[in-house]
Amino acid sequence: MVVLLILISLLALSPVFATTASDGKPIVYCPEYIECDADRKLNSCHLSDNKYNLWQIRESTGTVAKGVYHLSKVSSTYERPTPGMGSCRYIYTNKDGAEKEIFSSLYPFFNKLYSANAFGAYLGSSSQWTVVGWEASCTANDPKLCPLVEYPGIYYGRSSPNESIYFNIGTKIYTQLSYDTLLNLCGATSVCKVGIASYVESGQSITPLGSIKVDLAIPDRVTVVEVYSDSPDRWKFKKHEIFNIISVN
Repeated sequence: MVVLLILISLLALSPVFATTASDGKPIVYCPEYIECDADRKLNSCHLSDNKYNLWQIRESTGTVAKGVYHLSKVSSTYERPTPGMGSCRYIYTNKDGAEKEIFSSLYPFFNKLYSANAFGAYLGSSSQWTVVGWEASCTANDPKLCPLVEYPGIYYGRSSPNESIYFNIGTKIYTQLSYDTLLNLCGATSVCKVGIASYVESGQSITPLGSIKVDLAIPDRVTVVEVYSDSPDRWKFKKHEIFNIISVN
């Protein structure tokens, strides 16, 4: 009975981490650590976990050393998708006391093919984010203290730099559409149609390839209702199983 009471007390004092945000979107976290199986080989390094297949090892500073790199810091944005922002920093200290760094970031934004990062800091009750303006940082070894959530919007995930595919509404093209932009374009409707098209910059020509139907009826929420491909044999578009990332199947 005494042991049971102690366990109940410890559970009551432990922080409770939410698994979804208020709009029902899953909260995501950086992988806890990166393990490298060989010296001088970044391709020998692998993430401890990669739920939803969102993460990618991006780069290292200095020579890669065999060992386990532990999470040190998470950098992101707050309430505003910003180009180039969003990474997890991992540290390994060798026997001489020298620190080595490896960074991971959210796929598919690791290779700078995209105009904005679709995920940002989620200020839950147990988080340790520090926010200055639109930038957020979280210094912690426990990824649960640095939760991230997808910004409301739709995002296109290219598979190569030469894949010149964009969203379009009329003659305007976008690599991503935030909730505010969609609301300005369509209004608070349950049927907002967004095109998917290829775009040739030299001739400024737009070729329709498909479309997306989104629901904006609930404030600050974007629900993808349907993704349609004009020529599925060549371009078959799909939505990520959890998030509003659209890509070629």
